[in-house]
Amino acid sequence: MGNKDLVKFSLLLVGIIILMSACGGKNPVGDSVQELEPSPTLVIVGSTMDKPVPYGYDIMLPEIVISVNEVNRPANGIVAGSSGETPAPENGQEYFLIKINNQCVKPGVDNCFGGFSDYQLLDANGNVVLPESSVSGLEGFFTFEEFSSGTSNQGYPAFLVDQDMEYPFLTYNTFHGTSVYLSLAY
Repeated sequence: MGNKDLVKFSLLLVGIIILMSACGGKNPVGDSVQELEPSPTLVIVGSTMDKPVPYGYDIMLPEIVISVNEVNRPANGIVAGSSGETPAPENGQEYFLIKINNQCVKPGVDNCFGGFSDYQLLDANGNVVLPESSVSGLEGFFTFEEFSSGTSNQGYPAFLVDQDMEYPFLTYNTFHGTSVYLSLAY
C-alpha cells in the first residue's frame, strides 16, 4: 500500500469512527419507534357509490370501454311507440332509457360479451332496479351479444322506475363479479 492509499484508508477509518461515536452506538434513525400515520386508502374512480365515474366520462376497463350517450326520462312515449306488446307503466311509474355503447378493447382475437342484463340502476337509497326484459320492438333495444375486438355493442336498456324517485347511479357488473358505478347526474 502506498502513502496515498494509506492516507485515504486512514481518513475513511477516522470518518467511520467519528460517525459511530456521534451516534453513540445507537440507531442513527432514532431511539424510539415512531407511530406512523395511516396512509390514505386510494379509491379507484367508479369503484364505489361515493366515487362514481362522472357523467360524460367513459368507464375504461381492461376488456371494454363503456360510454353513456343519452338519458331519456320519462321515456313512456318512446317505449309505448315501440310495440303493442310492451306493458304500459303502472300508475306512479315511468320508463327510463339509457343509451349505452360498449366497445371491445380485448387484444387479439378474443371477443367481448355484453348486454342489458349487465346493467342496473340504483335509486337514491341504493336500491337496485333491474332492466326490463319484457320491452319488445324498441329500436335500438340493448340485446345480449358477442362482439369482437375493435367493434361496439350499443343500445338502450329500459328500466321501469317510480316517478317520484331519483336514480343517480348506473352500475355495470363485470364478468369478474365487481361493480363499476357511473353517475347519471349531469
